[in-house]
Amino acid sequence: MQNPMYEAAQADNDVICTTKDLKLREAVSEKKQAAGIRNVRFNNPVSVGTHGDVTEWDASRKNGNLGLYNRLKEETHMLFHTGRDENPKIKAAFGILSGLLTGLIFLVILRFTFDYTYLQAGIITVVYTVIVCIGLALSSLCRCIMAILVPNFFTGKGRAILLSIIFGVMLSGPIANISHNFKESGNSLACSVDLIKDQLLVLQRKLDKPVKDIILNVNKKKEALEKTVFAAHRSITEAQSTLKEISQTLATAGPTLEALYQECQKPFNDFYRTCTSKCPLGPMCLCNEAKDISAGLCDNVRKASDYFVTTAATKTMVALDDALKLFTADVDMKVFAKGGANSSKTSKKIQEEINKEVDEKVNVLQMISFVTTKVLSLSLLIIFIQSFLYIKSYLAKDGYDNVYITKGFRSFDEEQERLGQTSLLPLKKGEQTKYVDTRSWKLNNFELTYCTTGLAQVFLHFIFCVTVVLFDYVLFYILNLVRIHGSLELGIQGQGTLKIIVHGDGPVKDFYEFLFQGLDINEGFSSNLHLGRCLPSPNKPYDSNIPVFLVLYLVAIGVVCLRGYGMRLRRKISAYYYPEQEKARITFLHKTIRNRRAGVQRFLRQQVRSTHKECTIKEQLRISTWLRSNCQCLDKVLPNRNQRKCTSCGQTGKESGSTIINCADETTGKTCKAMYCGDCKAALAGVCPLCCDNDVVLRD
Repeated sequence: MQNPMYEAAQADNDVICTTKDLKLREAVSEKKQAAGIRNVRFNNPVSVGTHGDVTEWDASRKNGNLGLYNRLKEETHMLFHTGRDENPKIKAAFGILSGLLTGLIFLVILRFTFDYTYLQAGIITVVYTVIVCIGLALSSLCRCIMAILVPNFFTGKGRAILLSIIFGVMLSGPIANISHNFKESGNSLACSVDLIKDQLLVLQRKLDKPVKDIILNVNKKKEALEKTVFAAHRSITEAQSTLKEISQTLATAGPTLEALYQECQKPFNDFYRTCTSKCPLGPMCLCNEAKDISAGLCDNVRKASDYFVTTAATKTMVALDDALKLFTADVDMKVFAKGGANSSKTSKKIQEEINKEVDEKVNVLQMISFVTTKVLSLSLLIIFIQSFLYIKSYLAKDGYDNVYITKGFRSFDEEQERLGQTSLLPLKKGEQTKYVDTRSWKLNNFELTYCTTGLAQVFLHFIFCVTVVLFDYVLFYILNLVRIHGSLELGIQGQGTLKIIVHGDGPVKDFYEFLFQGLDINEGFSSNLHLGRCLPSPNKPYDSNIPVFLVLYLVAIGVVCLRGYGMRLRRKISAYYYPEQEKARITFLHKTIRNRRAGVQRFLRQQVRSTHKECTIKEQLRISTWLRSNCQCLDKVLPNRNQRKCTSCGQTGKESGSTIINCADETTGKTCKAMYCGDCKAALAGVCPLCCDNDVVLRD
């Protein structure tokens, strides 16, 4: 007897089971019943001897979980395994949820990948989300386009977005660090210029100090000499004044001396008159001699007066004037002491110029990155347009992107084979490079070509990134070596001594001592140059950027390598939404391959006939053939030209990699001279054009 709870659960399961599942389940049930086995669904069978309430509660709980699973399975089946126009409400709700999720992803991409502000990214995302949600809710075409966006990301547009992201990381990481370290080197240079300038100014002050001390000492001596000269000048001037007073006094004494002269002359004059009047001897009386004596004596009085008053005073005044000239002196000191510091550029100017140059280059890169990221942000719209154009071409052109040998194609080929046509599978060697077998994980040749092109772009970008990162590390290494080994302390000392010693006695020694006193020099200088404060302090490159770059480049390489699989997925999605178009495309592809094969067979048959004719005529007109036919003794001497070559492609067995097979007409048993390699024989469908003249017939 069956459990009623099991029967209820079994009835629920049977509602959603397909016909095939029901038949399979009935067959299994019949086998179990024939073997005497009870058909119970639960892993732990319900014991019959247990209390009825407990048994019913346990079974109802398990059946409730099973019913939830079945309902979820049913809704999933209704969502993914029904036609594109069926269950519109469920698909509309799922479309709205998908639109909200893609809107959130779109917001993150705009903000953190393309560097939009939160306001800009929010406005764009709101507009995008509203449009996409409406489209996903109401249009199956829009749902198909949004689904194709994912595989379209594996195209060149997605690769460009990834490379732009990597370039943005480079700007914010190594390039920004390089810019900072360049500025540090500029700051170090400016600091060194300042330090050198300061030390030169210190040395200049050290050199100016002895000169200033000498000037100060000379000024002091000058003041002392001026005081001495002034005292002597004043004494001589006072002597001149006294002498003038004496001269004036003597000048007033002139009449007195004249009176003395007259008094001196008076006795002699009286004697002369008396002598001449009383002496009868005349000249013999010596009266004239007495007069002459009186004249000589009295003249001496007059001459003494003139000497004292005029000559002595004049000579004394001349002597005093000469002495005054000796003490008339003035010290005119001309001092030329000039110092200054000239610089073609100031440290601030150097620092500003270096920072300006670095900022200009970085700003150019940032502008390029800004414009590139904003332009690449449009690539999202371009990918959407590309998806729309793909669906448009997919629906309008049966031959568009129709190179995939799918499960449906194989089923159609089997059906055509049952109808009497020749199977197209497996594909020929030349066809395997043109068409993609979706069962194989191996990429086709043209898929590998796209991968090679994409990998070349990624590799070049990777080389550029490695160059930038290495330059960042090399610049840091150099500046760090300068910082470690460039800590220099330079000390400069100097000492100068000048001591003047005057030997001897007397006023000249005293004069020299007075003159050279204070001119002794004992000066020294010292200068310390500390370069430690001017050494650059570079930023260490961020080691965390390396794994980020590796991950991003691995993702980029993955996007490039998965391009072929993405294109396969794109076709799979299109076929899922439009199965009727996929059937038409399969039929078109099948006919295309068949007709191309027929065309190739026509060409090969004509090629074989032409090649055979050419070889036959050459063989007939060859001299060695004539000699062989007329003189058999030369057969072993002449070279053998009859090599086993394919009549169609002309390759030997070693060149073609297959065995060369002679042609044999299976119907008549006749053997012709044609030989074929395996590929050409398969391309000719096993029919030799030389044995069979029937042309290839195309089949619709």
